[in-house]
Amino acid sequence: MHRMTPCIVLSAFLAAVPGFPQESSEIDFTGAQIFYEFGSIVKGVELATDTMDNYWTQRFGGTFDLKARRGENLSLYLGAGSIFWHAIPRLEGQTGTKVFFGDAILTKAYAQFDMGGEKENPALRTKLGFFPVKNTYSRNLGEYMFRTGTYPDFLLTGNGYTAVNTALGASVLGTQWTHTATNMFSHDLFFTSERQSYPLHDFSLTYLAKLKTGLLNIGLGVQFNRLIPVTPSLTTPGEEKNTYFVLNGVTYANNPEYYRLLATGSTRDSNLVEAAAYKATELMVDSLRRVWEANPSTMPEMKKFTFKGIKPMGYFSLDFKSLFGNDFFRGDEMVLYAEGVLMGYANQPIYYENRMDRLALMAGFYIPTFGLLDYFNVEVERLTAKHINGYRNAMEGGIPLPDYNYDPIGGYDPDDWKGDDLKWSVFLGRKILDGFQLQAQIASDHFRGRRYTRTVSENSLMVDSDNWYYMIKMQASL
Repeated sequence: MHRMTPCIVLSAFLAAVPGFPQESSEIDFTGAQIFYEFGSIVKGVELATDTMDNYWTQRFGGTFDLKARRGENLSLYLGAGSIFWHAIPRLEGQTGTKVFFGDAILTKAYAQFDMGGEKENPALRTKLGFFPVKNTYSRNLGEYMFRTGTYPDFLLTGNGYTAVNTALGASVLGTQWTHTATNMFSHDLFFTSERQSYPLHDFSLTYLAKLKTGLLNIGLGVQFNRLIPVTPSLTTPGEEKNTYFVLNGVTYANNPEYYRLLATGSTRDSNLVEAAAYKATELMVDSLRRVWEANPSTMPEMKKFTFKGIKPMGYFSLDFKSLFGNDFFRGDEMVLYAEGVLMGYANQPIYYENRMDRLALMAGFYIPTFGLLDYFNVEVERLTAKHINGYRNAMEGGIPLPDYNYDPIGGYDPDDWKGDDLKWSVFLGRKILDGFQLQAQIASDHFRGRRYTRTVSENSLMVDSDNWYYMIKMQASL
């Protein structure tokens, strides 16, 4: 009975859709997957205090996929399953970090409508609902269109449940219109609702143009992130910490905590002159706030930081198999690809003054193994952000500021955040039997865990150059 429930739901939905004859509908079971993923975080850090050394972690689960079709135009897709996981990190005195949790998950649920052109390559394709988006050859890093943020700028890999081979599609909620103009040129328009990072529900508009040839693929696009705020006061908050002012030609954050942590970080690094300057600024801002509280008419104009931003992005790939003949190499072998995104074109004072620190670049290559492996993929990435890769201030404080307060004891020194400028990933895959594959991933990427509170870590666990992990994944599929 339980196995038939998804089919019954889809059948009922198709029957309710007007304009198509009932007898033309059909439902197909398109596949199922089960996996077991295990490995070790050789070195990592959660929230600056919980250090992980040779920390064993594992997850397992399974999903299935259904497709329902009505006539030649309308299709519905449903993917669901369950995943079992344990909390990261494991904490003494917290029993919730020492047991497995189970979750039901939805991997996709969307309608697709095709018009014109050929059946498998329509002139216009529209998707509506919750669906994955995949544009590049990446296996782990990259896929920046829907795995990055603006103010604060952050990058994502993994999904809080799994770590291996997770760049197969970033899931979005909204609509996508794909127009295929020629065999070489197509373009996409996305209108999506934010479902992961605070503030939720804001609407973004994304455009992507794609050119495909036998050797070269190019994609260029732009995302107007949070173009339409659902609640403008959340997207551009008026909280004191989120404001800044100009005094005697100098711009200051209306945030004494920021300068206090800068002073603490400079003291820790023995930069005493710099520490004294930051301390003086902290005291000045704190004193001014008391004056303004007593006499609001003396307060200067306060400007606000915002979550909104514009993300230009692009990618390209070169498939060198076309130069040697496609029969000489297998699959994705000899494919070189690269991707870049600017996470917020406009600079904002104090925290976001250098747009080059928000420019993420990555490159990858599929190395030929001449039948030894199905996949041997290497990726590298560079981002020179002066803060940890995360959005904890956004989630906990509701403000679009970087996590300058990541380490409240050691303070904040922007120059300390050079250890995570370079990220890397190696992915291996081999079919053992029909339907059974063994995969492995060794990486220092943007790995995140899930706490015993069921929340996904807002910050990456890989915070320095010596932080890395390895994972092995066994997957069976139909």
